[in-house]
Amino acid sequence: MAKEKKTKPEEEMQEACKETVAEETTAEPAEEKIQELEDKYLRLAAEYKNYQNRTQREKEALYTSAVGDAVKELLPVLDSIQFAAESAKTAT
Repeated sequence: MAKEKKTKPEEEMQEACKETVAEETTAEPAEEKIQELEDKYLRLAAEYKNYQNRTQREKEALYTSAVGDAVKELLPVLDSIQFAAESAKTAT
């Protein structure tokens, strides 16, 4: 009986140690997984922000180009109107 009392606490201690080791080993991969997912999230957020900035710059460049093209098309018409106006002044 004395042996049982001695071995029982030892067995309980060993079980507690096994549980602690099991918890630590499962906790580490979980923490690593959380860290990995957080890193992926931050990278994805940065990539999305870069995408937003890039598309904004592209829109601005497209707008500037469109305005330039429109002005190029209107300049000859404006010149013709000016020549017509000057011609009308000298003709009268």
